[in-house]
Formats: sequence, structure tokens, C-alpha cells
Amino acid sequence: MPGRAYRLLYGNLAAHSPQYDLSRFLDAGAPKPVYLVAALGPEELTRNYVDPRPFAERHLVTLWIALGIAIVLLGFSALRALRGGKMAEPAKEA
Repeated sequence: MPGRAYRLLYGNLAAHSPQYDLSRFLDAGAPKPVYLVAALGPEELTRNYVDPRPFAERHLVTLWIALGIAIVLLGFSALRALRGGKMAEPAKEA
């Protein structure tokens, strides 16, 4: 419920399995396993497979190179700013 605080507690080895209200009203009895007979065919390569991962996950080297270039450029601009680059003088009024 919104507006209420909840806690998740785990690790209690003495805790019992949950007992739900529906078990009091439904008499399901012992579960009956249902197995379907299935067989797998031979393994096939998928020729039209497209990797669903984002570009950055598929090309980690490209990501790290771009990140390195960004760090070098930020460092260069920070050093340039710290050296006191030439600043434009305010325009003088006549």
C-alpha cells in the first residue's frame, strides 16, 4: 500500500512455509505431475540472429576508447583554464 513502510526479513532458519487462505477453501489434494513427451530436433545455427544487447555492451573497447578521449579532453580543458588562458576584455564605452 502506498504511504506505508515495509521491511523484508530473511535468513530465519526457524521460519515455516507460508500457509495461504486459499488452501482452506480449495481441496486440490496431492499434486499430480503432468509430463509431456517432447523431443528436441538437431541443433541449427540461426543465420539471421541479431544480438539484442546495446552497442556499448557489444563493443566494450570502443566505449573505453571514447571514455579515455573524453577524460583527456576534460583534463586538457581544465589545465588550460587553470593556466589562466587569455580572457576577452570587456568592451569600453565611448
